[in-house]
Amino acid sequence: MTRTHWLVLLSGIWAALYAASVLVPYFTAPTDFGFTRGMNRLTAFVQYQLGAGVVGVFIWAMGQRLRHRWQRWLARVPGLLAISLVVLVLVAITVANLFEWRVEPATLPQESTVTQ
Repeated sequence: MTRTHWLVLLSGIWAALYAASVLVPYFTAPTDFGFTRGMNRLTAFVQYQLGAGVVGVFIWAMGQRLRHRWQRWLARVPGLLAISLVVLVLVAITVANLFEWRVEPATLPQESTVTQ
């Protein structure tokens, strides 16, 4: 197999993993209660994204020896998407820690003292 065939095969695997990272958690039945209910879905998303990121790094490395410049940039797209997801998560964590958003506790409604 030539380098181009390997790149096409790896790109297909990357696309399948990337799509699965969204579709599998969406179709996962919500089991348990509370924290673990959402954590099951988040874990599946992160695992598939991690797999797609590893494949994306291989695509980037193999794409460096391609002839045309547009092909090299196209081979970088999976890796750039993985890097942008990591940066987005880090920015979200930083912003959440910089601004202390507080949720006011719920208060009981006041009983009306209207007399008839």
